[in-house]
Amino acid sequence: MRGQKVGGRPISVRRLARTEKATGCHVLYLSAPRAPAAVDALQSAHGAPVLTVTDQASGAGGIVNFVLRENRVRFTIDPRAAAHNGLTISSKLLSLALNARGGG
Repeated sequence: MRGQKVGGRPISVRRLARTEKATGCHVLYLSAPRAPAAVDALQSAHGAPVLTVTDQASGAGGIVNFVLRENRVRFTIDPRAAAHNGLTISSKLLSLALNARGGG
């Protein structure tokens, strides 16, 4: 991601230490959201304007959860979790999700 920009702003990728809070980030990706360190990171992002993304089935705690269906990577969205973090998911993105649990 070095040198990449979005909206004129540089992208920075960093790994969080086990005890480090997810402060100062906009997107938090967790590959094992049920691991103790990941649970701590999800809790630290709870209520903060952070988009949480996991690669586990819905209910893993992320706002966007990638899942494998019919040998394709798809995703679910939890709009209630997004709203709790002060985020709004576009209706176009919601329409592409496998399901959008929790209502808008």
